Amino acid sequence: MTLFNLTPSLFLVLGAVFLNTIGQIVMKAGSSSLASLSFSLATLPQIFLTIIKSPLMVGALGLYALSAVVWIMALSKLDLSQAYPMTSIGYILTAIIGVFAFGEVMTASRLVGLGLILVGVLILARG
Repeated sequence: MTLFNLTPSLFLVLGAVFLNTIGQIVMKAGSSSLASLSFSLATLPQIFLTIIKSPLMVGALGLYALSAVVWIMALSKLDLSQAYPMTSIGYILTAIIGVFAFGEVMTASRLVGLGLILVGVLILARG
């Protein structure tokens, strides 16, 4: 599998990563409903109810479930040692979307870190 020879198995991995990334973004958007809650063992039932009442949070969990199904399909076709490092692409996508969707700050050190992740993924994709 090379970078320029996108196999169906690689598309499955990328599909799982994309679904997981979108799930993260939707979860971040829906997390505002939890901002006023304190996190403790005593408030877990209230937190759970708040999550299941939020369409965004339920949608995010649905995207995670679909991502897991696609991931299982990918793992049936690829070695784990080849597929799993590709999930790092999600870190890059999530960070970039976070900047544009939520106004998060992208520092130089974050850019360097994301660049290193990208280089690692490209090396793995080629070999």
